[in-house]
Amino acid sequence: NTAQNLQICPVAKHSALIRALPYDARLIATIADLIDGPPVFWLDQIFLKPARHGAGTNWHQDNAYFHTARPARGVGMWIALNDATVANGTMHVLPGHGQKFEHARDPGSDHHIACVVDETQAVPIELPAGGVLFFAYDIPHCTKANTTDHARAALELHFAHADESALAHVDGRDFWYLESLTGAEADGGVKRWGKRVAGTWADEVAALN
Repeated sequence: NTAQNLQICPVAKHSALIRALPYDARLIATIADLIDGPPVFWLDQIFLKPARHGAGTNWHQDNAYFHTARPARGVGMWIALNDATVANGTMHVLPGHGQKFEHARDPGSDHHIACVVDETQAVPIELPAGGVLFFAYDIPHCTKANTTDHARAALELHFAHADESALAHVDGRDFWYLESLTGAEADGGVKRWGKRVAGTWADEVAALN
């Protein structure tokens, strides 16, 4: 009878499959194209909304957490781990760049913040399991409650342009990876994980079969 929105953050240390994903060359190229420059891997997390009492995540902009100077050069990657539908509380977005909303502590969470938006223009994003949504740090978004008979989970990764992550390298939290994915500082995960992780995504996927 208690609404729950469960979270694992960070995730990569728990899963070789998820650990390999940010280092995949195709993903790095996609992120670099979206942010117009060299990407830094910032954060990963899983949200799970239990069946029948899964709580949503209230409206917010990711840049209210990350504080990049140019939020269009930061991007969230939201991956549906189960089919994500309106009925089970999929992601909703408010299209349009440039507006900065005031955020305050979310009273329903022990660490989230939230903002108030005009939901009349909101767009629900329904995705099959494995489907992916990319959105910039300044795009307001939320998820809704899951009242269906099945749990719904999503994996979210965050990236930013290398120039935008400079402040985070100074003030970063212990669950921020801040991993350079291209250039001289990129080592394919050797420093963080003790071995090269880049190039292992296909093998990790194959191992599931």
